[in-house]
Amino acid sequence: MDRDPPVLPAAYRLVHLPEVGNLRDHAMEAASGGAEEGTLFLADEVRSPPAGEGGAGVPDTGPGNLHAALVLEPEFPPDRDHEILFVSLVSLCSAIAAHVSPLTALRFGWPNEIRIASYRVASVWLDRGESPARRWLTATLAVNVASAPESGEPEQMSLHQAEGNDSITPQDLFESWAKEFVSWINLWDDRGFGHVLATWNARADVADCQVSIRHAGGTIQGIGAGVDGEGRLIVRREDGTETKLSSRLFLGW
Repeated sequence: MDRDPPVLPAAYRLVHLPEVGNLRDHAMEAASGGAEEGTLFLADEVRSPPAGEGGAGVPDTGPGNLHAALVLEPEFPPDRDHEILFVSLVSLCSAIAAHVSPLTALRFGWPNEIRIASYRVASVWLDRGESPARRWLTATLAVNVASAPESGEPEQMSLHQAEGNDSITPQDLFESWAKEFVSWINLWDDRGFGHVLATWNARADVADCQVSIRHAGGTIQGIGAGVDGEGRLIVRREDGTETKLSSRLFLGW
């Protein structure tokens, strides 16, 4: 980067990567190799995107976009790991909201997308693993800041396109997200998952809409009917039955 190093809270240890292959894999390998909690990777350019569980698709990987990953050492039960996906999304959305106009229609797509109207602008992936010494999580995010693919499902948009100018930079957004994540994970710890989920729900685009979710076991289709208290997507099938999809399923857990 041409700018000064990012200004980050003391909780982080920055690792700057001018270029990397698969940032998601890089973060997982580092975590499994002992990278300490708070290790925060910032990549200027990603040569190949993270795969995305369930055929989730990925934002553009070219220069000018934001690619980052964070290593965590959870001290909470494994059945709460998925809650950190929502913490990551809410904090990233808060960071984006600080850099776009107040009227920008930021929305959440279940379980790992941030959209402007129907266009994807950002995605977050959560991965986990363990060794005899510890458990770890990695949160990997990608944001279309300067560019977005012209094809794919769903359609994507960059923040520059949405705002009609190029004033937003990856580093500005990165610094904002790093601060927001600290705030939101502390709120999650103090007030519980319900507080985070209520904030997510305020921007959620998951009710009365067509749903087609691909995962390792196949595809589930129907009409979205919101999420429950655990963040599971409620899907009404054509036969009238309801299915609750956990983000754990989407994440391959």
